Amino acid sequence: MHKSGHLQKALQLFYLKSMMGNNKIPYREVIKEFFISNSAKKDRTPANIILRLLSGLNQNKQTAEISQFIENSCAEVLSSHFITPEMIDLYRQNRIDEFIDKREIYLKSGERQFVESLDIEYVD
Repeated sequence: MHKSGHLQKALQLFYLKSMMGNNKIPYREVIKEFFISNSAKKDRTPANIILRLLSGLNQNKQTAEISQFIENSCAEVLSSHFITPEMIDLYRQNRIDEFIDKREIYLKSGERQFVESLDIEYVD
C-alpha cells in the first residue's frame, strides 16, 4: 500500500475511535462504509465515507440512508462523525463537494489535535 493509503487508513481508524468513544465494538460487529458522493474523484477519500455499525442500521431504519442520517441524526451523533451544522447546510444545498472538502479539513484537524495530545509531532 502506498503512503497515502496508509494515511487514509489511519484517518479512518481515528474516525472510528471518535464514533465509538470509549465503547468497544461488539464482537462480530460489521462496519459498513457509505459514500456521500458517487464522484470518482472523491470516492476513497475518508471525508467522503460515513462509517456505520450494522447493528445501528438495523435498530434505526429512519437513518439507514446517508441522506436521512445527515438530515435526521442528533448533533452529538453527527459531531462524532465529524459533521458540523455548516456541513449539514452545504449538504441541504446540494453542495456536496464543499461538504466533503470541509469535512476533510475538520477530520484532519481533529486527528492533529489527538496526535499532538499524545505528545507526538503531527506531520501532514
